Amino acid sequence: MDQPRWEIQPGRVMLGLENLCPSSQSKATLVYLVEERRADGAAQQRYVLKCAGPAVTGSEKEKVEEALCREASALTRLQGVPRVAQIVDSSAGPHITYVLIKLVEGQDLRVVLDAEQRLGPDQVLTIATELCKTLTIVHGEDILHLDIKPSNILLNYTDYTTVLIDFNVAALDMASSRNSDRPVFFKGRGTAEYVAPEQLLTDKSARLMYSTDLYALAVTVYELLVGRKLFPGRTRKNYASYPVPRREELRETFDQLFPEVSSQALSTLIEGCLRSDLNQRPIESAEAFQSALLAALAPCIVLGEAPSDV
Repeated sequence: MDQPRWEIQPGRVMLGLENLCPSSQSKATLVYLVEERRADGAAQQRYVLKCAGPAVTGSEKEKVEEALCREASALTRLQGVPRVAQIVDSSAGPHITYVLIKLVEGQDLRVVLDAEQRLGPDQVLTIATELCKTLTIVHGEDILHLDIKPSNILLNYTDYTTVLIDFNVAALDMASSRNSDRPVFFKGRGTAEYVAPEQLLTDKSARLMYSTDLYALAVTVYELLVGRKLFPGRTRKNYASYPVPRREELRETFDQLFPEVSSQALSTLIEGCLRSDLNQRPIESAEAFQSALLAALAPCIVLGEAPSDV
């Protein structure tokens, strides 16, 4: 596909960094792999540069810049937190708005799933445990990610450590279950195939809570285990009418794939996180999610049961 004529070309120096290649792009946002070099020309450090596309104007440009600023604010508050993308620099200047992030060596889980179809219970438990530890810290900093999905989780293949990325739709001041007088209101952001209904469907009186992120985490865990999306093709338009699987349906799926897993415990965990009323979701913290998932998957892992073929 032809590159936009206004895209930065490889080798061009920008912000004191040499651009190596475009990493990804949308109509509004550009993402580049850039490299810092020493005086002798040797490579020193690689980064990811996210900026608003020069062709974007008006209200659309304001939305993109606001998202970049939100991500910069979230990552600044999470500076030094393990398993979270690390910000290096940002700017909201009159000429360019950008976020500069330290490059993480690894692949996102979307790429991993495309290559492997699905992961084993031991792998999923390792990944989910890392994510739960990350979310515990993120939520402790009064932040909701609001767009958890495989493509926003980077995986280091050697040790299965994970890094959570893309905080551009994050809520920076959320309400905990003990502080309901400061609700975070509906914003209509996130990926419809993964996010909780209170992000997309409800009016502005709806609150977002820890369980809003745990909903998306449950959808992601299901996909990692089963090898297919739980809500394929779900959009903002059809969200309200899209069917949510019952606990019995989830249990049947898990029984077929993982005979030694506690399918009842696993289906109860997933179903509970998917309830439309966030006040009816029994799992209220990332620590509780981690414990429940361990209880469900431990029998398969302890017995060394290899998951059957799809």
